[in-house]
Amino acid sequence: ADVEGIEVVSSLRKRFPDLPVIAISSEALYLDYTATLGGAAVLQKPLDISGLVAAAEAQLASSAYLYLAAARLGDAAWH
Repeated sequence: ADVEGIEVVSSLRKRFPDLPVIAISSEALYLDYTATLGGAAVLQKPLDISGLVAAAEAQLASSAYLYLAAARLGDAAWH
């Protein structure tokens, strides 16, 4: 079934509130709405790959989600 990106963001935010979500769309309205849903970063198409890399690096650097996942999965998940 086709699912709109906004629905995916909303579902992810409910299930994993600490998960950073980077939204990409050509529609500014969707990006604005995604930001209000808690999107960590929003990027407009056409996509500048360096912007995507910078957004991903920023989220990984500031996110406690990886540490939370490690605590839930245990040390074995990192080997």
